[in-house]
Amino acid sequence: MSDPFVTGQMTPGYAPGRALRIPDPDEGQPLTDDMRAAIDAGHVAQVVVFCDGCGVEHRADYTGADKHTRFAAARQHLADNERWDTSGTLDLCPACKAVPA
Repeated sequence: MSDPFVTGQMTPGYAPGRALRIPDPDEGQPLTDDMRAAIDAGHVAQVVVFCDGCGVEHRADYTGADKHTRFAAARQHLADNERWDTSGTLDLCPACKAVPA
């Protein structure tokens, strides 16, 4: 059986090996059945991504069967939704990616 997860891809549903960001309770988003299934399966962990420019951190809960899946999902979420640059070996927040090298 092949792993259905493609590195860096956020997926709308949950299945072991797939990634899903669990919203913070302060965001006011209810948990979906997929999120509850991931929590019940124990496939949720907090992931912290640090900006390599200034050290600011993004901290959130992500699902995934392993740490690599969760970390890839966190980086993709930051690139897609928070305007971070995670395209290379560095992770840069919006303020740091705007500074020319």
